[in-house]
Amino acid sequence: MTPGQIVRVDFRNPLSETNEVNKLGRPAIIVGAPPIFGGKLLFEIIVPLASGDMFAFAGSSLPVPPTAENGAMALSFAMSWNVQTVPQHAFERLLRT
Repeated sequence: MTPGQIVRVDFRNPLSETNEVNKLGRPAIIVGAPPIFGGKLLFEIIVPLASGDMFAFAGSSLPVPPTAENGAMALSFAMSWNVQTVPQHAFERLLRT
């Protein structure tokens, strides 16, 4: 996976306080794995996308309009305030590069 790719992430087993319990298929943008470990980590750093503006906080969320290139079906918001590490086995599929 490379930075900038949009993927779907399986959040079925997160910590309960994340409010993502049983969330299957949330889109996210790959930020990347830290190169300090030689690229051999089993996780990726992501920024989740939200479909509504409820989490689009001014100055900390970026609108992502739908395009053929990114595979988005509606206006989404990159929640840059919610950077996460996700194990590679949680990625369902790549949407677009």
